[in-house]
Amino acid sequence: MGKRKKVHIGLFDGLFMLLAVGGFVCAIVGLFVPWMGGSALDGKVDGGSSALFSDELKTTVDAANIFESTIPLGLVQAFAIIAAVLAGLCAVGVVLKAFEVVRIKGLLPFLFAVATIVIGALVAVFSFTLGGNLSTELTSIFPVVGMYLCAVGTIVSGAAMLLKRG
Repeated sequence: MGKRKKVHIGLFDGLFMLLAVGGFVCAIVGLFVPWMGGSALDGKVDGGSSALFSDELKTTVDAANIFESTIPLGLVQAFAIIAAVLAGLCAVGVVLKAFEVVRIKGLLPFLFAVATIVIGALVAVFSFTLGGNLSTELTSIFPVVGMYLCAVGTIVSGAAMLLKRG
């Protein structure tokens, strides 16, 4: 039997692992905490907040009757799920690379990391567009902490993989 090589995790490997896994955790948590919130412009009425997969948000979207000029809620939900999955795959890739289990180099990890960053940015753009289209003259609806956690967590995981791929 051959001797197994000891793996030494350096400072940068540990930092990239922490960023990638932390970004993945943020993306997952972002799916389940309040995603859209609203408040009246005059400050008298609080519209509350609702999670991405809640019936309250679906009711708000359905009541707004904005099917022609908005991004559908299902698209925002799909991109949020895709973002969380890609963040998880980036975290796994960074951890496996740090422990020298895999040696993937070249264009594939670069493209995967860039795609993850782009999907994270699209989650933010779609959420802001949906919130802007749901807003009326009396109520302002905008993305809150869930969207930020999901988008930023996905971008951080993709950036960690992008920087760790070498």
